[in-house]
Amino acid sequence: MSIRSWSNRGLSAWLALLALVLPLTLALALALGAGGCGTESKSSGGGGGEEGEGESSGSIEVAGTWQDNFGSAPMVISDELWGWDELVEFDSDANWAVTHAPADAEWQPDTYSKQVWTAVVDDVFHYCTVASGLETAEAARDTDALADASSPDESGCGDFAWSKMTRAEE
Repeated sequence: MSIRSWSNRGLSAWLALLALVLPLTLALALALGAGGCGTESKSSGGGGGEEGEGESSGSIEVAGTWQDNFGSAPMVISDELWGWDELVEFDSDANWAVTHAPADAEWQPDTYSKQVWTAVVDDVFHYCTVASGLETAEAARDTDALADASSPDESGCGDFAWSKMTRAEE
C-alpha cells in the first residue's frame, strides 16, 4: 500500500469520525446549556406587546433532549434552538414558540414557524407546528392557526396526530 492511499484512507476515517462526533458534541453542549453566547434574551412569558416586554431569564418548559414517535434522531430543545431551527421567541405559560429555519434548510429555508405543545407529563409531551413557511417572526407569533390537543395521539394537528416527544436517555 502506498503512503498516498494510506493518507486518503486516514483522512476519510478522520472525516467520518468528525461527522459523528461533532453533532453529538453540539447536542451535549446544548443539553448542558452551553448553546449560543447567552447574550440574547428570549421572551418567556406574556407574548406580544412591545419588543423587550415580557423578557426574562426563564427557560423554555420543554428544554432537553427528546425522541419523537417517528424514530428520528433525538432532538434538542433549548432557549436557543428547537431542533435545527433557531428559537426566536417563546411563552412557556401559553405553550408556544416561534422558530426560524436556517437559510440552508431543506424545507422552507429562512422562514418562521409557530410550535405549540402540551404540558410535559411523565417525561412526555406532544407538539404541533400550527403555522410554517412565514416571512416574519411576527406573522408566526400572531397567527390565528390553532391545534386541537384533545386527542394528540390520533389527531388535532391539521389532518395529523401531534408529534409525541419522550425524554431521551442521557
